[in-house]
Amino acid sequence: INVVIACIRLVPGKCVCCFSFVGYAFCYTAQLCNFVPEGLQDMCLSSSQIEANKGGVRLRPCTVRCVCGFTLVELITVILILGIISVVVLPRFFDRSTFDSRGFHDQLISTIRYAQKAAIAKRRFVCVAITSANVSLTYGTTSACTGGSLTIPPGKTSISVPGGVTVTAASFGFDALGSPVPNTAQSISVGGVATPITVEAETGYVH
Repeated sequence: INVVIACIRLVPGKCVCCFSFVGYAFCYTAQLCNFVPEGLQDMCLSSSQIEANKGGVRLRPCTVRCVCGFTLVELITVILILGIISVVVLPRFFDRSTFDSRGFHDQLISTIRYAQKAAIAKRRFVCVAITSANVSLTYGTTSACTGGSLTIPPGKTSISVPGGVTVTAASFGFDALGSPVPNTAQSISVGGVATPITVEAETGYVH
């Protein structure tokens, strides 16, 4: 329970009111808070009167003050943060091409890795054909891959390139050991994604 002890009159029209709470005394400036407890308006004591009250509770210096509103620095900081968010973050939520590019990039990596694993499992050549419109896989006993189309999970014969997404055209394959054919490194870029897809020579490692 907060019990008001007294109000110290500093200057005319300004008092510091204090109250006790669990053995501690706290003060606030009545003029700042625009509030003096009812019944104490005419009970403001001078500092000399409080000091003379040796038998009473010694009032501590003010430790609590009323703070209302925000400072100008805080408001400017908030405005700057909101401006940065509106310029950098919000456009990403309304521009779907960024998400489409990243999704297709990851899907293309998975498809190339699947082609390499299928070549090893089937002991056949598996060819990867990447165009601006789609990605398809074929297999065969030679590097020409004339055996037919290879089904790509989940049951498709090709993957369509999303609208607005660009990709580097490429044609290569994997032999029964998982090595690339031809045995050179391949680099495939997807528009909107900084890191290109790389198929290493010899090992055929896709990353």
